[in-house]
Amino acid sequence: MKGTVQTDRSFPSIIVSPKNISRSLRILDNLIKNFRLLGYKIDLPDEGLNIVAYDDDKMSIYIREKSNVVDTTSDYGWKSRDLVANGKLSVKVHSFGTFEFADTNKLLVEDQIEKILIKIESEFQQMHYRRKQREIEQQKYEELKKIEQAKQQIKADELKKFIEFYNDAHRWKKFTIFKEYHTFLESQENKTAEFQEWLSWAKSKLDWYNPMFDIEDELLSDVDKDSLTFKKKSGNNFYF
Repeated sequence: MKGTVQTDRSFPSIIVSPKNISRSLRILDNLIKNFRLLGYKIDLPDEGLNIVAYDDDKMSIYIREKSNVVDTTSDYGWKSRDLVANGKLSVKVHSFGTFEFADTNKLLVEDQIEKILIKIESEFQQMHYRRKQREIEQQKYEELKKIEQAKQQIKADELKKFIEFYNDAHRWKKFTIFKEYHTFLESQENKTAEFQEWLSWAKSKLDWYNPMFDIEDELLSDVDKDSLTFKKKSGNNFYF
């Protein structure tokens, strides 16, 4: 904007014409003193002046000079439209939206300090209220999520129990076939020593397979008794 100067980074953001520098600083000084009286923290990041309240809710404060659009013609006849400072100041406050208080024909910004402070405090209260509402809603969500997870866990446990029951029943059916076959073989006459040894081996496998027992077999420790396949190993497995 033509005819204005502005502050550097890490200073309160002010863009005004030179004649309004002193006035802008007085307005800013008045605001800062009142912000401190209200208990707001003052922060100066690179982008300008922030005031912080409640749960670290913040607003940014800017001072700007208003402008008019002026049509100009250069010496070469080129026409352009420029923004030219018009002497009227405004205090802009930015949070989720932006609102401003500007000089009018009846009131200067200096006469609106109380109004500015009331508006800012009202906005901070609204931000604080919305934050608390979000926290309450989040807490409700987490509680409902835990209840739903607990329900799903109960269902999963119930299904797991039934699957175990289902697998045991089918294993029992297969076990009875093996048992009948083993009994039949035991009843045979003229059994050789080698066959007797095999029957003893088969009896130990019957005990291992019996769903009523939980007998371990070192050589079959990695076998799933329901599918009779090797269990899947997790992580890095090395075989030698």
